[in-house]
Amino acid sequence: MKLFVRNICGLFWRSAARAVSRRSSGLVAVGSISGLPHSLVRRGSVPQRHRGAIIDLSFSNPDLPRRYTKYLLQHYRRLRSAFHLPNADEVELVLEQLILLDPSFQRVYRMHMAELAWYRGDDERFLELAEQSFDPDAERGAANYDFDELAPYRTLALWIETYWRRRNIIEAWKVCRQAVAGNYLEENAVKQQPALNLAFRKTQRAMFLLQNPPPKSS
Repeated sequence: MKLFVRNICGLFWRSAARAVSRRSSGLVAVGSISGLPHSLVRRGSVPQRHRGAIIDLSFSNPDLPRRYTKYLLQHYRRLRSAFHLPNADEVELVLEQLILLDPSFQRVYRMHMAELAWYRGDDERFLELAEQSFDPDAERGAANYDFDELAPYRTLALWIETYWRRRNIIEAWKVCRQAVAGNYLEENAVKQQPALNLAFRKTQRAMFLLQNPPPKSS
């Protein structure tokens, strides 16, 4: 079995290397990895000499780095639990590079980085990335979530939850209102996501109690 895994990984990275070598002739081939199981793409499986090839392809065709990122994220999420936080150094490195090299989806990449920061307990970094992800500044480009349509819902849920845990209900409610205005919540929501709905309901209740405190007992 180990030999089989090594052979599959070897085929994948040789394919990536060949794609880079063909770039100058316009024959970049990126479709050969579409069926690769995400469990095979893990830290330690990727030869160091080929990692640069994936990022290098972003200059001509970002499809391969995007798929590589998806596999890394899928594997990270599969391993993550209440008892184990997997190493995310490699996926974070790729995301940082894609923000620069693939600006069409830079908002989604920032949301993915925000997710990584939240789960490792770096709230300040998470808040910074979450704000950048939804920043209306034109320099960050139009909101394009085709790469991961659930990314904004996931980020908003964690954003509200962060402020709610801090008992900063005012800021949590501001994010809720932003989510409603963006059609991520309530009846106009394009999708219904339980985690975001739960965070909203908790904050809505906390905001009601804040504005309508119970009478003090005499």
